Amino acid sequence: MAAIQVCMDITREETLKRELEALSATARYFNIKENFILTHNQEKDYEEAGIIIKAMPAWKWLLQ
Repeated sequence: MAAIQVCMDITREETLKRELEALSATARYFNIKENFILTHNQEKDYEEAGIIIKAMPAWKWLLQ
């Protein structure tokens, strides 16, 4: 099982914070290990409250 959040652009600090907090809360509640933020073209790994979250372009995630 994976937790997935979709956001067009996470370059604004407040947007990124909102997305990371929501996804990490969901991951903790359901004990989910795979967590993704699907974006238009950004790619980076984040850690929020001990939860690893991978941001990646949606097209790349779909090809996996």
